[in-house]
Amino acid sequence: MREIIHIQAGTFANYVGTHFWNTQESYFTYYEDEDPIVRHDISFREGLIHNEPTLCPRLLLFDRKVNFGSLAKTNRLADENGEDEEGSILWDGNTVEYKQEPVSKSEYHTHLEEMSEDTTEDAVGETTDASIRYWSDFNRVFFSPRTVQMLPDVADWETTTGDWSVGQETFRRFDEENGLMEESLRLFIEECDNFQGLQVIQDTSTFGSFIGSMLSSFRDEYPKNQALTFALLSSTHTGHIDVNSNPSVINEAVNDALCLRALNELSDATIPIYHPSHWPQGAWADNLKFDREKPYHTSAILSAHIESATLPLRLKGSSHDISALSNRINGSSVRFGQLSGTLPVSSAQTFKNRLNFSTLSSHKQTEFSREDVIRGFSTENTKVYDDWCNLSPLRAPFYACTTTPSYPLPTSFPPIFESQYPRPLSKPVFSSLGAGTASSGMLSDYAKLIGRLSTKKKGIVIGLEDDELRELANELWVLCDGYLGDGPDEKEEDAPGEDET
Repeated sequence: MREIIHIQAGTFANYVGTHFWNTQESYFTYYEDEDPIVRHDISFREGLIHNEPTLCPRLLLFDRKVNFGSLAKTNRLADENGEDEEGSILWDGNTVEYKQEPVSKSEYHTHLEEMSEDTTEDAVGETTDASIRYWSDFNRVFFSPRTVQMLPDVADWETTTGDWSVGQETFRRFDEENGLMEESLRLFIEECDNFQGLQVIQDTSTFGSFIGSMLSSFRDEYPKNQALTFALLSSTHTGHIDVNSNPSVINEAVNDALCLRALNELSDATIPIYHPSHWPQGAWADNLKFDREKPYHTSAILSAHIESATLPLRLKGSSHDISALSNRINGSSVRFGQLSGTLPVSSAQTFKNRLNFSTLSSHKQTEFSREDVIRGFSTENTKVYDDWCNLSPLRAPFYACTTTPSYPLPTSFPPIFESQYPRPLSKPVFSSLGAGTASSGMLSDYAKLIGRLSTKKKGIVIGLEDDELRELANELWVLCDGYLGDGPDEKEEDAPGEDET
C-alpha cells in the first residue's frame, strides 16, 4: 500500500475538496459481492464515529473558523457541541455574556439525516444553490478530529489576502501553538504502512505562503517523499494590471508569483489552476449550465477533473504513484504541469475543445507529455479519442491512458448539466495531466508584471524591496526558459499537442 495524505487550504480549495471526498465516498461498497474499483486505504484511514468504525480521509483541512459553517472537529453539527465553560471561573465579578448564534444544519444534511434505511438516496433530492452557504453544507464524509485545522478569524479591518510575510508568520505561530507538524501531520504519517507523499489543493491568495512554509518544513523532515500540488490562483489577471493598479490587486498577483517560485522548489509537480472568472467560453461548456460566480458550481467542475486525473493513484491493481506521475508531468526542466478536460464528453465534441485550466492562452502549444484518463466512454467516444491520439507525436513513456467507469454524481453534486432530468447518476469524462509550452506563457506573464513593478520602484507598496522584485522577475524568466525547445513537433492543427480551448 502507498498511502497519500491530502492537504486542503482555503475556502475555494475546500469547496473543491468537498466534492473530491464526496466522490471518494461514492466508491464505497457495502456488500461482499461488490468489488471496489479503488483502494480506499490509500486515501482513507479507519476511525470511530459514535463508537462505530468508519473510514475517514487522510486529510489536513485548513480555513478560517468563520468558513467552516456547521462543521465541528467531531463532524457533528454546531448545536451538538459542548460549550467551553472555562471563562466562567476566571472572573467572579459581574459579566455580560455575548454568544454567537450557532450555524444551523444545512438543508442537505437535514435531508440525509431524515432518510431511513429503506429510503433510496435519490429520495433525498439534489442540493440547491440557495441552500449552500459554506463548503461544509454538502459534505458527506466524517473527519478525524485532527483533520480540521481552524485558523483564527481575521478582524473586519484587517486583510491577509496576498500578504506573503503574514502567511509565513501565521504558519509559524499556528504550528507552534497547535503542534501541526510534530503532532497532526506526524501522526497521520506514522499510521501509514508505506507513505508516498502529499496531494495538496490550496488557494494561493489566502494560503500560498502558509502552505509554502508547511511544505518547506515537510521537505526538511521528509526529503524522500513526494508532493503533488494544485495551486488555485487568485482572481487577478496579470494582463489587466499596471503599476498604478490598486495595491491589493498588485499584492495578489505578486503573491501568486511568489507562490509559483516556491512551489517549483518544494513540490515535485505543481498544477496551476486559473480562477473560474478567467475560464474562456467555448465548446467545452456546451452541455453545461453553470454559474461561474458560484463556487459550488465551478468547484464541482474542477474537482471532477482533479479527481479523475489523479484516479490512477488510487485504482485497485494500479502501480501508479505520485513519483511516476510527477516524472511524466515534468516533461521539461521545470515542475509545472497542466490540467485539462471535458465534462461531460459527448459525441458532438472533439478533444481539441477541452478546457485547459492552466493557461489563458488560445495559441497552439507543444506538449511534452500527457497522462489521460477516459471515463465511461462509448464505442463512438473511444474511436474519436483514438483517432485524435493518432495525430499526436507523443508515445510512451511520454503518453499514457487509463480507462475507468463513468464519473459518479452523488446527490451533493450541483445540477449543472443541460440534460438534468431524470437526475444522472454518472457522466463520461475526459481528464488529462501533462506538460507543455503554454506554461511558459503563464510564467512570462508574471515575470513581465514583476519586472514592470521593479522598474517603477513599486516594491515598497507591496512590502518587498525593489531588489527582491528584480530577483523574482529574473527567476521567473529562468523558469520560462526551461520550456524552450524540449517537445516533439505537432503533426497537424488538430493534434493533441495543441491547445485551442
